[in-house]
Amino acid sequence: VTGPGNAFENGKSCTQNLGRIVAHDVVVAAGTDESLEQITANVFIGGTGSGVNAAFVDVYIYEDAGGSPGAEIASELGFIPNSQTVVGTNFGFDVWELVLDITDVALPGDAGSDTTYR
Repeated sequence: VTGPGNAFENGKSCTQNLGRIVAHDVVVAAGTDESLEQITANVFIGGTGSGVNAAFVDVYIYEDAGGSPGAEIASELGFIPNSQTVVGTNFGFDVWELVLDITDVALPGDAGSDTTYR
């Protein structure tokens, strides 16, 4: 399952100590089942050239509840990224590509309509 990128827009870094989180919807097409095995995300971390990256990442996967997160179906806390690479800079921050090879999570689709996971 892949999602579209939208370049490096201005925003804030995501850090646990500041209570900032990142969310992304995953849509499973009607009549199909998917497996979430890897997450690749570009995030602002640390000032440009600082070398500061993600010490760990907390991952949560939720069912959809009418456009909001529903019941938690999986989580991995304190996950150390498999790789971290600076892929650009903008707005005074390094942009790091984080790759997380998570434990496989089954994302079953609905026979009649698309299914969203949050």
